[in-house]
Amino acid sequence: MSKSPNQTEISTTSSSKSDDSSLTKEKHFSFKVVLKGQPKSFKIITAFLIIVIIFILVGQHINLPYYALKPGGVFPANKLVQIKGYTNKLHGGIDIVYVYESQENLIEYPIDKLSSKISIYPEQDIVGTPTGNLTNSQADAQDTWYSQNSQISAEVAALKALHYKLERNGQGSLIGWVDPTSPAGKFITAGDTILQINNTKIKNSAELASVIESYSAGTKVTVTFKTPTNKIITRQTVLAKLFTNTSKYGYLGVGTMPNYKIPLNFQFQDTIGGSPIGGPSAGLAYCLTIIDEISGGNLLRGINIAATGTISTNGQIGPIGGLVQKTYAVVASGAQIFFVPDGQSSTTYKSIYQIAGSKLKIYKVSNLSQVFHDLNLNLN
Repeated sequence: MSKSPNQTEISTTSSSKSDDSSLTKEKHFSFKVVLKGQPKSFKIITAFLIIVIIFILVGQHINLPYYALKPGGVFPANKLVQIKGYTNKLHGGIDIVYVYESQENLIEYPIDKLSSKISIYPEQDIVGTPTGNLTNSQADAQDTWYSQNSQISAEVAALKALHYKLERNGQGSLIGWVDPTSPAGKFITAGDTILQINNTKIKNSAELASVIESYSAGTKVTVTFKTPTNKIITRQTVLAKLFTNTSKYGYLGVGTMPNYKIPLNFQFQDTIGGSPIGGPSAGLAYCLTIIDEISGGNLLRGINIAATGTISTNGQIGPIGGLVQKTYAVVASGAQIFFVPDGQSSTTYKSIYQIAGSKLKIYKVSNLSQVFHDLNLNLN
């Protein structure tokens, strides 16, 4: 998803001064001449309009604790993914879908609230973590990690679907992002590899998540990790509360990355029209595009589809945000098929089916096997 807050330069006052007192008098005199002889109603209306203009100009710079998701567009995924040695012409197209995300200001908020195409969320839902809110730069760093994680997961899932035998880069869980407000933020950095929690050795990212979830908030744990220079460090920390005060799980505050030896050379473009791509929702589209390019370009047999959803290294497809706004974008693009994650709310599905109408066929999928089934494919 692309984050592009509206920023408009304005000037409501002038700091320039003149030593020419006669010029100052002339300006005041001209102003009085304009208003002289005008009816009182004209003066009231003029004053009102001036106040409104000032309110609009100033209000654009007063941010509120809300974020808006607005319909974006679609973009061919094959233009974002390059695989060295593969230049197959694709017969059909796979589009990623993106939305616009921006912080609401005093002027935009009441207008956006009236639009059925725009969803507004509290700031905590967008840039919040269990232990605090992120600054804009910290939120951008999190989005970058989401995107990179999505790309590598797509590579691994696609290669596994094509029956590549992949090896891991050693034991442990590679860290790609650290919540700066969390317990881990005090001693772990991106690029470190967690090897052990208390007496439990960590083999991979899934095992790290499972071990952390076995401890409740407030539990003191010992974390052993390896730096990129292979230095082994041990630290103790207390797990924070996860999401709600009633949650039983503890929160360490790390984001992991797949850690495999990739036999091919992948390159991803991280911008669309100059705006950075953030978030994990392009994972499914990336994965399908990689499979299509490596397998000869005939995956879709000439049809064009749009796809959104996270992807795990095992091909599991996960829910995403902004699905309503993405559906508006896909309908506007003219695509006929839209793959979306299973597991979203019933309210969301009701909305997107209404938006799609008879123009767009929507498939709910939870793994790559379901996608292949819906496309009538067999990669065995």
